[in-house]
Amino acid sequence: MSGCSTSGSANPTMSDKERERLMRKLEKETDEFLASRKQAKYQDGWKEQSWEKEMADHPLFAQQLPDGATRGNLPPLLEALRQVKYDEAENSPEELARNYKDDGNHLFKEKSYRLRSDLRIVTTLVVMHAYGRKLRVKTTRPTNFRRAAVASYSEGIYQKTLNQELNAQLHLNRAAAQYHLDNFNAALDDCILALKFKPNYVKAMLRAAQCCWQLRKLHECIKFCVQLEEAEGAQSVPSAALKEARELVNRVEKEQKLQERNRRKREKELRERRQKNEELAVAIEKARVTLVPAAEEGELLPNLTPRFPALRDFAVSLESDVNEPGQKCLVWPVALVYPELKETDFVQKWSEGTTFSAIFDAMYQGRPAERPVIGDEENNTVIVYDPAKLQVWYKSSKNDKPVAVRDKSSLRQVLARKDCIVEDGVPSFWVTRKGSEAEKDLLNRQGI
Repeated sequence: MSGCSTSGSANPTMSDKERERLMRKLEKETDEFLASRKQAKYQDGWKEQSWEKEMADHPLFAQQLPDGATRGNLPPLLEALRQVKYDEAENSPEELARNYKDDGNHLFKEKSYRLRSDLRIVTTLVVMHAYGRKLRVKTTRPTNFRRAAVASYSEGIYQKTLNQELNAQLHLNRAAAQYHLDNFNAALDDCILALKFKPNYVKAMLRAAQCCWQLRKLHECIKFCVQLEEAEGAQSVPSAALKEARELVNRVEKEQKLQERNRRKREKELRERRQKNEELAVAIEKARVTLVPAAEEGELLPNLTPRFPALRDFAVSLESDVNEPGQKCLVWPVALVYPELKETDFVQKWSEGTTFSAIFDAMYQGRPAERPVIGDEENNTVIVYDPAKLQVWYKSSKNDKPVAVRDKSSLRQVLARKDCIVEDGVPSFWVTRKGSEAEKDLLNRQGI
């Protein structure tokens, strides 16, 4: 027993000299033992010049797959390590879930949120069934897809472990990955599930509030911030999560005020537009103008946006009458069709009190003008149009025949006729030279 005690530790009853003699004896025995061993060269280990590369190539320390292993052709040791980590026979559901969570965390730090090819081996994929159900498909061999963060966390969730804390972490981590992919609805769903597993999960409350903010679900955002305040508000020093939640509440309140202001502005614009439409409808009805198509049931007016691009921004309106101060008049966009020229003139604003002769005088500046025939550029054919010798026609809604318009008639007088219609918000008229062959052809085609 005394020998065992001496070799195991110093005897407290030994003197300093005895301890020194014992120490020298042990050192001598150690030196003799090492001297008796054969010296061998360091041959099989990593070289000092290349140890980093050799470590990177070793399966235990490799950061990426070796060449030729991206399509399931794994080295035996790497395949064995993979099976040890992911084999359901070797790991419990909780161990598998933790492994998948660790992988997801690693990929999340690399900002690898979604699946990509030829970068990392996985054994399972998450797919969507045609009817919308999520399935877990096992592969018989490694695939050439990367298990990115979302897929890794999903695999952990599918283990259905009984560890509520772990389930909450997996859902929250997947929510974080979805959030960085701008999948805010999916992220919010995961936050809600995380809170079911762990009701006082502050990080899940904050992430849910952030998702609601991105989705502009302002009331829900406030609700999650209030929950976080209740969970953390009693602390003497506010946590980072609580500070962020309070900042989020401030942003939500500003956004709510902005939305309320915009809502009032829209309502005011709608009221003003409604009032203008009511006044316009009354004026059109008072002028006895026939609109085609008619207004639908419950509507004041039909769509009066002109079909012609040149008139698109000049729909009929009710404006101040320059000839009668204090009064308003209808201002129409008008199309003047020249059959002989195969051309159409567009008058963007024609006050209903203005006569046709006044319009033509303004257009032609009171003198004849040469106008080319569209489509006959090869012959350079031009026709002289004299504003004093023009005839205007409209198409009768009773028999589709041309009806002549006197040049001294105002637009109001013509549109008030029972057989004159305004189609798609634009009064349209034919314009011919009096007594011309084109005028005769027009009348002949219409059976006159």
